[in-house]
Amino acid sequence: MVPLPKPSVDTGAGLERIAAVLQGVANNFHSDVFTPIIEEVEKVVGIKYEPGFALGRQPTPSGPRAIDPASFRVIADHARAVAFLLADGVFPSNDGRGYVLRRILRRAVRHAYRLGTRDLVTPRMVEATIAVMGEAYPDLVKHRDLVLGIVGREEERFLRTLQRGVDLLDDVLTEGD
Repeated sequence: MVPLPKPSVDTGAGLERIAAVLQGVANNFHSDVFTPIIEEVEKVVGIKYEPGFALGRQPTPSGPRAIDPASFRVIADHARAVAFLLADGVFPSNDGRGYVLRRILRRAVRHAYRLGTRDLVTPRMVEATIAVMGEAYPDLVKHRDLVLGIVGREEERFLRTLQRGVDLLDDVLTEGD
């Protein structure tokens, strides 16, 4: 064995990419690792996931709006990451790994909010993650109740903060009229 001239070369061929290639799909998010989680996102937000940008498929009182399919993928990916981080003993905090966890969770919630849902999202995504990956990763099943409790509390807290921010912005914009 001789050391490589450039150690730590990353091929980018992680679990999801290998699964996508073996399953003949062009996108990691269309493999069997992610499709059940994205299907759960569809149920929670009440919008069908369409891989292409779907303009005008979701009418609003002010007219049609574009639905970005990336939001579905962000929610699924981030909720999965949150489940694994919590099961591995990383907890939300204001520094280090805990801060990264909190930011990931909040980004998923923000994308669900952008899709129009005001309900809790991450607990159902964590459940879907456990259903998909629990057999291969038994710690997800073992720590299920802890993980669900933490994501539920974190999301509730963030939704309250988000709503306060939206209300403050509405007040400022209304004063300008």
